[in-house]
Amino acid sequence: MGLFFVFAAGCGKSNHNPSSPSEVVSQLQGIWELRHMQMSWWPDSTFAPANGNTIAFTGAEWTMRQGSSEVSGTYTITKFVQSPVPLGACNEIRVEEYPWLLTGKHNSDTVVSAGLRLKGDTLTLRSGCFAVDGGLLKVYVRVHGYL
Repeated sequence: MGLFFVFAAGCGKSNHNPSSPSEVVSQLQGIWELRHMQMSWWPDSTFAPANGNTIAFTGAEWTMRQGSSEVSGTYTITKFVQSPVPLGACNEIRVEEYPWLLTGKHNSDTVVSAGLRLKGDTLTLRSGCFAVDGGLLKVYVRVHGYL
């Protein structure tokens, strides 16, 4: 499910940028709600609070809900290394903007990756390459967790 990770983290009190994968995992814990999405050539979409499009992180597991559908799986966080680009699309995703790589797995065999930026209560996930009609960017805000 590619849309999961073209999701590029309000109750949190920290505006601290995480400095290790374990700190990212710790700060991801909780429920995040989609507020903005940009997808290739489609117009940007903005979502009102309480829209029901969420992603929840509990330990090393995630669950994404969109409308009546639900998808879940496991994930890992690693330091984003620019070269070679682990997302396999293009060099648009800059390590300075997205210092972490979220790699998720669901349905036992599907693996998807996204550049991740976590600042305070905002989680941004970005994958693909906008220049070749395949980019996805999702901005979430924390709605529960990580106090």
